Amino acid sequence: MMKGGELSSGEKVMIALVRVAELFKRRSSSIFNHHGLSFSQYNALRLLETAPVGSMSITEISRRLLVSTPNMSGIAKRLEKSEFAVRGADDNDDRKTILQITPKGRQVVLEIRNFQETNIRDFVSCCEGDQMSEMLAMLKKMLELDNSDLLRPPRQR
Repeated sequence: MMKGGELSSGEKVMIALVRVAELFKRRSSSIFNHHGLSFSQYNALRLLETAPVGSMSITEISRRLLVSTPNMSGIAKRLEKSEFAVRGADDNDDRKTILQITPKGRQVVLEIRNFQETNIRDFVSCCEGDQMSEMLAMLKKMLELDNSDLLRPPRQR
């Protein structure tokens, strides 16, 4: 039984996970800032770069990056101002705004790639083959929690 004030193993894991994420974000941001991008802007460009036609709806990008749609609209506006992406209407649905990466956007992602890959390797170097797959599977399970689950009290075990 835990004494009052002690952290449970679960709390320790989640605090460590948040700390690692914050450290990763801080180190990544220093790379991106050098190229005139924020963490969110770079991640949006990476999504666009990997999209089949180099474009995606702002709503879909915001869903994948866990950023609110209004915030994503601001990110898109700044990417467009920097000429890293262009906004336009969806050919099939005028209500949707599409964001498309530009050649300049592809170039900046290419310039950043090696720096960011080194940064990522630093963080995951402690994991060997199967451990990486296992960690990814565990993190995916955590990410399956949706907003409705967050509104309910946690299950008691």
